[in-house]
Amino acid sequence: MLNADLGADQLGETLDVSCDAENLLDKAASTNRMSARGYHRVLKVARTIADLAGHDGIGRTDVAEALAYRQSL
Repeated sequence: MLNADLGADQLGETLDVSCDAENLLDKAASTNRMSARGYHRVLKVARTIADLAGHDGIGRTDVAEALAYRQSL
């Protein structure tokens, strides 16, 4: 299944997010008043970044890179 095909309810079941990565995303979400949709989009981008890097799960650096892409728009 492609990341784009994942619904919000499927994200938690299919994505292996480290505690550090989740903490970073939670902090960024509250600081930047990110919507739930934005939060899930960052997770999907982070999963793609992790896939391209060959990581098994989503790490802090994957989330940080996804957040940087979001900030640059």
